[in-house]
Amino acid sequence: MSAPSRSAFEKLQTALGGTARGNVTHFIARVGDLEICALPRVGSKGELVEVGFVVKLDRSLSDAPIVFRREARLDRLGKILRINREVQTGDHAFDPTIYVESDASDNTVAHAISSGAVRGRILEMLEDRFVDSVTLQNAVDARTVDRLGFLGDPLLAHETVRISIPAARLADVVAIRAALVRLANLHDAFLHLGEEDGGPYGRARGRVASPRARAHRARWGRALFVLGSVLAIGVVWIFGETPPTLGAAATGVGLGVGVTVWMVAMVVIARLFRGRSTSLRTVGMFAVLSAIVVPFGPAAVRRINARTDSSPVSIRQGLASIHHNAKGPNTVELVPSWRPGASVSIPFDLVRGPLSWDGAHPAAVATRSGAFGWEWVVSIEVEPHP
Repeated sequence: MSAPSRSAFEKLQTALGGTARGNVTHFIARVGDLEICALPRVGSKGELVEVGFVVKLDRSLSDAPIVFRREARLDRLGKILRINREVQTGDHAFDPTIYVESDASDNTVAHAISSGAVRGRILEMLEDRFVDSVTLQNAVDARTVDRLGFLGDPLLAHETVRISIPAARLADVVAIRAALVRLANLHDAFLHLGEEDGGPYGRARGRVASPRARAHRARWGRALFVLGSVLAIGVVWIFGETPPTLGAAATGVGLGVGVTVWMVAMVVIARLFRGRSTSLRTVGMFAVLSAIVVPFGPAAVRRINARTDSSPVSIRQGLASIHHNAKGPNTVELVPSWRPGASVSIPFDLVRGPLSWDGAHPAAVATRSGAFGWEWVVSIEVEPHP
C-alpha cells in the first residue's frame, strides 16, 4: 500500500474509532458489541481501491457466495431472454429492485432471503446507492485460508456478511457510520433467520440449470473447446494462402458466412451457459471474443471457391504494377482489361517475369471461373517493356 493510501486508511480508522490488531493491515470498528473488520483493497500501483467491511456470521447459510446488488437493465434483459436465472421470492419490493448472484442451489439462495427482515435490511442497505453490493460470503476451507493468508483477511475461515465502499466515498464518514449500522442490522437478521420466516422458499425465474460446481466447470470446458476450435480454424485460414478473386461478391458472401458461423456459435454458448444469474454477462464476453471469426468468412469462401474449382484455365490480358504498402508487404496491383474499373492485389509468388517500379507492365493473366462463379487469378506472366 502506498503512503497516501495508508494515510487515508489510517484517517478512516481514526474517524470510525477503530482499533488496529497485529501487524496485518486492517482495523476493527464496533457497532454496539458487534465487531466489524475493515479490510483495504489496493490496486497494482498500491493505490487504495476500496475498503471492505466484514462481520462474522456464527452460522452457515450457503456453500457459495451470494451477492446482492441493484438490478440493472442487462439483468432484466437476461431474464427476458431466459438466459439468466434468478431466485424470486414473491416480494414485489425486493424482486424487481435487487438482483441476486450465486452459484449456490436455488433452495439455499431462497432460504437465505426467505425472511422479510433480511430482504428489508438488504433493501435498506442498497437503497441510497452508497453501498454497491452486499455479499454473504461462505467459509473458505483451511487449505485455501493458508494459500490466501497473505491477503490479510482474518475472517476467511468463517461465514461473513460483507459490504465494500469505494475509495472515492471514504471521506463521507457519516454515511459510512450509517452503512455500518445497517450492516449490523443485516447481520442480526441473518443470525435470526429461520425456515419458518418465509414459508415456501420461492421459485427461480429462468430455465433450470444444475447448480453443482462440476456441472458449471463442464460447461466452461465445452464452451472453451468450441471457442478454441473456432479460433484454431481462424488461424489456419489467416495463415493460409487466399487466392486473389475478382469482384466484391465473394467478400460479401464471406462476411455473411462469418456472421452465420458466429451466430451459431453464440446459440451453442448460450445454451451451455444459460441457467445462472450471470449467464448473460458470460455469453456477452464470449460473443466479443468469438466475433473474430467474422473476418475469416471471406477468406474461407475464396479458398473453397478456388480449391474446389475444376474449370479450365483462361488466358487474358491486363496491366501489372508494384503497389507500395506502408503497413505490410508490397503487392502487385493487377488491372484486368476485361473488367473495366476493377483491380485486385496479387502476391509476388504468383508473378512470373521481370517486374520493376517503372509503371505498369503488360501481363498475361491466367484465371479460372471458380466453383461458385467467382473468377480468381491462378498466376500472371509479366511481359517486359519494349
